[in-house]
Amino acid sequence: MNSTDLERFNLIYEQHLSNLKMQGERPATIDAYFRAVRWIRRDYPPCNTFARL
Repeated sequence: MNSTDLERFNLIYEQHLSNLKMQGERPATIDAYFRAVRWIRRDYPPCNTFARL
């Protein structure tokens, strides 16, 4: 992931985290969502499909 993609990913990641907290999701649910997101980021870094959402 180049720096632009990483910056965009981090922005979307933080927005999603904020939205889940405002919706009142439990910490375990939030953790499960973000484990999946981090897994996708780790295992599919060249895939631009996710970065352009």
